[in-house]
Amino acid sequence: MSDKHIPEDIIVRIFSRLPVKSLFRFTCLSKRWCSIILSDSNFAKSHSKTAVEQQTRGFCRLLLYDRRRLSSSELKTPLFGDDSTVRKLSCPFRQRRGIFLLCSGNGLVCAVNFDDDDENFYIWNPSTGFFKQVPHHRVSASTPYGITYHGCGYLSATDDFKFLVAGKEKKEKKQVVEILSWRAQVWKAIEVPKDMFIECNGILLNEALHWLGVHVSGGDKVLFAFDLAKEEFRRMSMPILDEGDKLFDGITVSMGKCLCLYRFLEGSYFRKHFGEQNSCIDLWMMREYEVGDSWTKFCRLRFSNIPRHIYKLRPLLVMEDSTLVGKWTYKTDAEAIRVGYDGVVLETNVLMDSGCRSLEYEESLLRLDDYDKVSSCHKSKVRSNK
Repeated sequence: MSDKHIPEDIIVRIFSRLPVKSLFRFTCLSKRWCSIILSDSNFAKSHSKTAVEQQTRGFCRLLLYDRRRLSSSELKTPLFGDDSTVRKLSCPFRQRRGIFLLCSGNGLVCAVNFDDDDENFYIWNPSTGFFKQVPHHRVSASTPYGITYHGCGYLSATDDFKFLVAGKEKKEKKQVVEILSWRAQVWKAIEVPKDMFIECNGILLNEALHWLGVHVSGGDKVLFAFDLAKEEFRRMSMPILDEGDKLFDGITVSMGKCLCLYRFLEGSYFRKHFGEQNSCIDLWMMREYEVGDSWTKFCRLRFSNIPRHIYKLRPLLVMEDSTLVGKWTYKTDAEAIRVGYDGVVLETNVLMDSGCRSLEYEESLLRLDDYDKVSSCHKSKVRSNK
């Protein structure tokens, strides 16, 4: 009888195209497959590279947390809102005062543990539980308010994970911007344009981080990008607003991997300028990356009965047929609202209490290798779970 077994390299190639959720099911097939899926860094890199090469974003999840709880939910419909997709997580470095999740890139999340005397950053994969401690940085991480902006991402060409963070220096309290190269194990100071002011999480797309910032001298909103490979900032073109004077509020990425800008128009502003009662979100999309003329107004999402005590309303996931919008208020539970492009609210789901924080991430198996080369000015032993 001829051997009908499929060669292992063929199976590995097939597995590299499957979502993480499906791969976890295959870990029970044998010890060999369990080891490849959960522990083989080469397979994890191949899987991550395949995901990056695809034209759509991977399986997106939303991390929700406060001092007592930490969970993640599947964002993409029709699974969103199904309790079976909610995972209760245990953070391996979470302690009494809790953690603050800064940013995510390629399935890895950068976080701060406020209980650490050394104010350490951590790199964590919520899907697999893998984590690494990243000590000996100059930016103060004693509170989240000392950290101005941040972002991270993996470069497959050089097999390197980079983490950029800006904030006040621990000792002199002056503003510093540093980037960590995991492969080189070095924190490096970054030169920042003097006319740039940025806050919040950088959005990863095409191996670059993106922020919606402010031009210091003019006060205009500006789209900044940071190339992770070249380690350089650059300005990108913005869409020209044809109605109203309300500037953009934030930035996100669609399922089709297009850069998006949005602005929230509350009821009073919308009524004054457009003669309508509802609040809305205007969503603009850059159809072709770095081509200024490709900016188009994608849609206007209308909302009724938006309470006055709302403090955040932002797109969580921009899809082909609808957009998932997160709503946070001071008095009621945080909610996610899925709105169709015909203006119909398709579903509403409670996320967590009003005080919860959130961070989107894409599932991956990515883990970081240990490297022996350590910078002479930042020598450190990196602690990890084995």
